This record gives sequence, C-alpha cells and structure tokens, in this order.
Amino acid sequence: MKKSIKLLLVALLGLFIFTACDENDEPAGTSYYLAGSFNHYNEKDKNYLLSKVKGEEGKYTITVELTEENRDQVYDGHYYKITEGSWDADKCFGVSNYYIDPAPVSPTGGGLGSVWHWANGTLVVVWDENEKLITDTLTIDEDIIEDVFGIYGKFNGWNISGEQAILLEDNDGDGIYEAKFEILEAITSDVGFVLNKKWFDDQWGQRWGAEVQYKLDGTVAGMGDSSEFAFEEGHYFVIYNSKTKVTTIEKLEKDLEYRYHNPRIYGEFNGWKIDNDEDVFFLTDADGDGVYEGVYTFSEEVTSDFSVVLSKKYYDDDWGKRWGAEEQYTLAGEVSGMGVTNEETFLPGTYLFLFDVKTKKTSYHKLEAGLIIEFNQYRVYGEFNVWDAFGENAVLLEEDEEGLYVGYFEILEDLETDFLTVLSKKWFDDEWGQRWGVEEQYNFDGSTGSMSNPKKTITAGNYKIIYNPEDNTTTLEIDN
Repeated sequence: MKKSIKLLLVALLGLFIFTACDENDEPAGTSYYLAGSFNHYNEKDKNYLLSKVKGEEGKYTITVELTEENRDQVYDGHYYKITEGSWDADKCFGVSNYYIDPAPVSPTGGGLGSVWHWANGTLVVVWDENEKLITDTLTIDEDIIEDVFGIYGKFNGWNISGEQAILLEDNDGDGIYEAKFEILEAITSDVGFVLNKKWFDDQWGQRWGAEVQYKLDGTVAGMGDSSEFAFEEGHYFVIYNSKTKVTTIEKLEKDLEYRYHNPRIYGEFNGWKIDNDEDVFFLTDADGDGVYEGVYTFSEEVTSDFSVVLSKKYYDDDWGKRWGAEEQYTLAGEVSGMGVTNEETFLPGTYLFLFDVKTKKTSYHKLEAGLIIEFNQYRVYGEFNVWDAFGENAVLLEEDEEGLYVGYFEILEDLETDFLTVLSKKWFDDEWGQRWGVEEQYNFDGSTGSMSNPKKTITAGNYKIIYNPEDNTTTLEIDN
C-alpha cells in the first residue's frame, strides 16, 4: 500500500512539473523578453522570449527582423527594452544598460529610455544578466544613401547637415550647384565636396557619414585626403560642376565676375531671370561643337527683348548687394546691356534657339517636323561610337587650310563597323515620337548613306579621318 502511495505521489509531482512548464513555456530561472515597437511593446510576449547562449553562462540572445511595417510610425524608428515580463523599473532594461555610452538618442524623442535603431534590417540582441548589459548588432537591409551636395571641412566642423552645413542647390537645372556662406575668422582648412551621405549603425553609434566626395579639382577624396583652402574673414561664393566634379570657391566681393558654363537667354518673356530660378532658359552644348542649343515654348504671342548672357557680376552699391548680368549679346551678336537690346515677336509654339560662341550670334527656328539644321562642325558616326551623331561620343571634324575636314578618334578593340560623315540633322515628329535624326550623310566612297551601309574591319589603335566636301568622300588613316 505504501509503495502504491509513493508511486502515486511521484506521478502527481511529474504531472505538476510538466503542467507548469507547459503553461508557462519558459525555462527554469529568470525569463527575459524583448519588448518593443515590433510587437506593440508587449512586455511578456512569448514570441520574443530570449534563449540562452550555449557555452556562455548568463547570456541570452534573440534575432528580430526590423521592417518598414513594424517600425514605430509616430516616432520614426525601432525601439526596444529587455524585460523580465514586467514594466516595473527593476524588471526592464534599456539605454542605461546599453553597451554604447551615451546610447544613440532618437531625434524624434521617442522610446522613453528604450534602445533605438533608425534603419531596417536584421537585429541580433545579446543580454548579459551578470553584467546587466545589452549589446546588439544591426545588419542593414541595403545601404541608405541620400544626396547632400555640400562642402565641409574644419571650417564648418565637418558638418554635412544641421545649421552649420553648407549645402549647394541647382535651382535652374543647369547642373551647376551653388551657395553663399560666411567665414567669421580667417582659417586654413581642409575642404571637400560631399555628393551624398550614408547611414551607419555600428559600435560607434548611429550617424550619417560622407560617402561619395571630391577634392576641389574634381578628383576623388576620402578620409584624410582632401583639398586645402585659406579662408579670410568674409562672405564666399561656391559652385560645383556636376559634369566635371570641380568645385570653385571665390570670395564674394564687389565686381566678382562668374562665367556661366551654360549661356542663357533672358528678357521680359521670362521675367529677366538669369539664374537660380525654374524660369531660367539656359542652353547646352551636348556634343562640344561650340553651338549651344535650347528649346522654349511660347503659349501665346509674345513680344519681348532677348539677350544671351555669358556671365554675371556681383554688385555692392547704393542699390544693395546682388548679382547682375555682365557679358551679354543681342540675338544678332552685338554687345547688349542696359537699354541696348533687341525685340522680337514670337507666335505660339515651340522654338529651337542656337547660340554660336564664335560669332556670338543666335538663330531660332520653329521646331516642327521637317526642320533641318546644318552642323557648324561636320561629324562621323557609326557602330564604333554607338551611332552617336549628336552627343559627347560624336567625332567632330575641323576644317584645315586645304578645305578638308579632319577628326581623330581611338578604337579600343578590333571590330567591324560602318562609318558615315554627317552634315545635317532633321527633326522628326511621327508615330515613333519627337526626335532628331541624321539627314545629309555620306559613305566613304561619297555615296549617300542609308539604313544599310558598307562596313570596314579595323584594328585597335588611333585613327585620323578626313572628309572632302568636293566629292563627299572620306578616308581613314592610322594616326601614329
């Protein structure tokens, strides 16, 4: 009988232990949970129960995916604390137990003492109950990179954001970014242009850091590798050319002249805007032939003055401090200025303007199907330059003393290619869209070019190409 009672007691004790474990689903000893924005701050969520780290007494860990969907939308970030299943002060642990001291703080003020991470990614948390210490690592899903377009250095505390940041803007869309700033006392400082910034989350905390950056001369810069500039006390003007990557810094004082990289046309028709405004009408030279082009649409009949502006000048006089147009020309190529301009009337429609830097003359044409423009510089194109007759890959020809047109180019590998010499372009507006296409063009033998043209096999090397306008023939020579 006694033996039966003992067996019954053992069975009941086993049932009690099994039931207790089943009800709580927790290991013996203190249980630790991760409570945060990802689980609605549930302090005892069994899905976020930390597990023991094998072989390391008193250490617990958990891995959590931080996503856009489970971040705190109000305070913009991810927040968490480790708890013993309660929000009592002695049962939960946050920034005061974090391995980085001081712990990163959310700029939105969220968290109430919680550990904060801004980026999304895979978070691994380790809790040491002996040291009462939280360590974690966040593997960010993908690099977080944002544009900056600013300069920095010792002179502004290396700031790329905030009140001391010097950020440049391209308000007229010409690819030239500019800004004004003040130096309160003379200093010789490192200077770099920062194109963009990257978000870091590591053992040194959370922060933005400069990513792609350039020296003033346009070469790539980096940690400990930047330009140096001697600043005097005063105001400065800085510009960044997004094409060349070159940054220019000038002291902003009376009579400073800045030459535009892209000429612009202004007048009453656009409120006399010459820069830093969306209404600026600037011209571009995509192929480098010295003829700048721009397209402008008049929604109604307009009679206005028109001037092409090549530079601006800084004034400091009785009328204040300001930029004003400096070198400028009428459409006929004559020097213009205050009270000296020309007036033109345009009917509604879209027009092509062409400014020639050599003659300073500007022509215009209504942009409609069938318009043909003769190039001021003939050019050669074909498979060897991806059939680029209008862009930066076009091979331009210069007229020599004998009346021949000569150009030079390099072939990087052996290939079979066609060659066509192009004299003009034509505007198309059809079912395939609006675009420029080549018009008058010739094969090597002087025959008219077409969709299917003879090809030549050439080896890698430097070449000289010669076009004869008398018979429209073209010859190719190796250029040693």
